[in-house]
Amino acid sequence: MDEASGENQQMVTSADESATDAVFSNDGQWIIFSSENDDVTQVNIYKVPSSGSGTAVPITTHGGYGGAPSVSPDGSQVAFESTAGDPSVCGISQNYGSQ
Repeated sequence: MDEASGENQQMVTSADESATDAVFSNDGQWIIFSSENDDVTQVNIYKVPSSGSGTAVPITTHGGYGGAPSVSPDGSQVAFESTAGDPSVCGISQNYGSQ
């Protein structure tokens, strides 16, 4: 993509959802982001192929807020902010994988 001109931009999420905090997986195959596409009160972490040829897959499915994802150096886990507990915690998703 040519960032200066904006040419070759490709949408990888639905225009119906709010997607924020996007980061690439270490191998560049996935974009990991937080979204409230289920319900405004439930913001979860999703992954979508960076090629734009797929649908978003949930990484977390808990109530409350899950955001600010960060991929571990070996690409096997995603750390994120969460309000699923009391008080807010930093969660780690073991089921992320890079597949």
